[in-house]
Amino acid sequence: MSKIRELESRILEKINPAVGFSVRRYVMAVGFFVAIVVFGLISTLGLGVDMFPQLNIPVVVIITQYPGATPSVVDQQITQVVENQVSTISGITDINSNSTTGRSIVVLQFDPSTNQNADAQQVAAIIAAAVKQLPVGVNPPTVQTFNPNSLPILQFGISGQGESLESVAIWIQNYLTPLIERVPGVANVTTDGGPSRQFQVLLNPDRLASYNLTPQQVVTAVENSAINVPIGTIELNNNALTFSTLNVPVDVKQISNYLVDPSRGISVQDVAVVRDVAVATDYARVNGKPVVLVSVQQTSDSNQVAVVDGVRKLLSQTPLPKGYSLVYSNDTTGPIRASVQSTYHELFDTALVVALVVLLFLGRLNTALSVILAIPIALSAAPLLYHLAGFTFNLVSLLALIVAIGIVVDDSIVVSENVTRYRAMGFSQKDAVLHGASEVFSAVLAASLSILSVVLPVSFIGGFVGAYLQQFTLGLAAAVFFSLLEAILFLTVRLAYTPESRPRTWRDLVESLRMLPGSMKWGLSACIRPLGIIVWVVMLIALVATRHFVFIPLLALYPALLGALHYLVRVLFNLLESVTFTLHTATEAGLDWVRERYARSLGGVLRRGRWVLIGSGAFFVATVVFVAPHIAFNFVPNSDSGTIAIQLFLPPGTPLNVTNAEAAKIESYLYKQPYVSLVQTVVGQGGAFLGGIPASNDVNMVVQLAPINKRPSVFDLISTYRPALFKMVTADEPSAHLQVYAGGGLGGQGNALQLTLVSPDLSLLTARNA
Repeated sequence: MSKIRELESRILEKINPAVGFSVRRYVMAVGFFVAIVVFGLISTLGLGVDMFPQLNIPVVVIITQYPGATPSVVDQQITQVVENQVSTISGITDINSNSTTGRSIVVLQFDPSTNQNADAQQVAAIIAAAVKQLPVGVNPPTVQTFNPNSLPILQFGISGQGESLESVAIWIQNYLTPLIERVPGVANVTTDGGPSRQFQVLLNPDRLASYNLTPQQVVTAVENSAINVPIGTIELNNNALTFSTLNVPVDVKQISNYLVDPSRGISVQDVAVVRDVAVATDYARVNGKPVVLVSVQQTSDSNQVAVVDGVRKLLSQTPLPKGYSLVYSNDTTGPIRASVQSTYHELFDTALVVALVVLLFLGRLNTALSVILAIPIALSAAPLLYHLAGFTFNLVSLLALIVAIGIVVDDSIVVSENVTRYRAMGFSQKDAVLHGASEVFSAVLAASLSILSVVLPVSFIGGFVGAYLQQFTLGLAAAVFFSLLEAILFLTVRLAYTPESRPRTWRDLVESLRMLPGSMKWGLSACIRPLGIIVWVVMLIALVATRHFVFIPLLALYPALLGALHYLVRVLFNLLESVTFTLHTATEAGLDWVRERYARSLGGVLRRGRWVLIGSGAFFVATVVFVAPHIAFNFVPNSDSGTIAIQLFLPPGTPLNVTNAEAAKIESYLYKQPYVSLVQTVVGQGGAFLGGIPASNDVNMVVQLAPINKRPSVFDLISTYRPALFKMVTADEPSAHLQVYAGGGLGGQGNALQLTLVSPDLSLLTARNA
């Protein structure tokens, strides 16, 4: 029996070295954890904000122009040649091509683990070598990378009362654009809706006939006169002088004086009328009002919210010319701010619920506060890791913090409960911490390592899925690992050196209400101590420095204020202790009741274990067979951003004015809808943002809806708008293509379903497509 007691004594007296070191060297432990929390707070304030993690999208686009060629010619002589050349490149997972009149587009998708810039350089080198296989008259192919940052993050329209859009466009180009491009993170600024300057030469057939001239002679004369070509370079004494011939027309008079037939002295003005006009290549409107639409694009390494804030701040400080007005029509950071703000609220609500649960089950206010303090301490490691890894605050990284809140307190609860048990056994406060924490050290370590062993391997998953999960798993792992250190090295310090007090009841609260005279005496004695005198002098200096002389006589009430504060703190502490003790008692009683009922029912369940297993299996099978197939799956959850995007594609070659008329019909329908607050329209922009070419048959609209609390879901509205718009558009042009979407996809570009028809017979494809 004595040997057993001796063995028990050795086990109880064994102190874990890490626990003993932290408790005895508490200054070092406090300094280490305070430093981590401070750096975590600094990282939190410096992190950017995005909707989702930034992705590496290894897509390379090859665009080749062949003016006048039919789609079949483009496919045979350009697209197939390009596809055969690039098919030898390693790392390509998919090749898509599109051959239209005068243009070939080949899209190469690489493995996500590859580097996009390196892929583009490799493709450019192969295409440069394959140019000689292309027919004569083909423009040199361009190799571009697909960059989601090419999409505008902020768009606003500017109009001028009494001023033409041409004047507005010139002011934007010469004055506003250079200012915006200086904002950190701005990559490019483009405009739509501004008429372009054009010199038109209107030939007179009668005059041409009288002078025996052809239209081609006039065209040749203008082209040969308007030149801008280099001549050569002269180098002398390490100095280089470059010469060029520059004769670009700047006004109508200069073009009118170009000689068509120098031998007879016939000029352009003799056979034609030259005019300087503003020609609209596209149209831009906001709520039906013509504007010059300014689109701001960000750099790949910038933060979207910070860039938009910088541009908005610049515009608020930039005076507009008289009569000019500015309206924001598409701010893509609105959904980001709303989603992240909602996630912040979820984060604080979760922390509050966890704190309440800890209070209910631990029962002591000081112990519960020590455990609750583990939440901000452990979570501070995640922002620090995000900052070092170049991550941002987004829905994925913030979700990791929300999940971590319920995990990081587990270790602290286990340690504090065991320390409380040792205190009940009669150990001193410090000894209880040393023995209690040492006893559960291996259990706490095993629990944390088991979580890390599951979470960390997920961070090594490649591809697009890995890019999303990496921030979640690393943030969660950092918080869990730091919670282990906090429970063993810092919570033990707080429990060992925080003064203890006996449990407070409602009787103590009643007694504290009678202690006002004692608190006033404490305040009087505290104000004559050195620290109290220093505080009084500081307050006096502050009032004098701020010239609040009226409040100086109130300093005579300084002892009474100290006494009142001491009284309120004591009453509040006793109130919280009493409430906590009462709730803890009720919680323990409820748990005892549940425990007894569970113990009584367990025997009956075990006697019918076969039926329990059969029922559980049937429930699982029913869930998989009948419920799971009806649950929609999206990798990125749909979110109600309050924005609807509409794209209309009319048949190629449709005149710009016809496309504009169709866009006006769609606008007219949208203006009548009760939940539409703003409509931004761009006609003729095409795929310019994605490296494409503006087309006269293209319409892009951004529809801003009313606040979410004043309207139905955006997806319900789309199900209403899409059929009506489709019916309206196809009534005029049956072959028109209409897209109406919101949320999902990359950058909110919708969820696309692509169907591909394959056949060696082009006529059969044409028939099936119709």
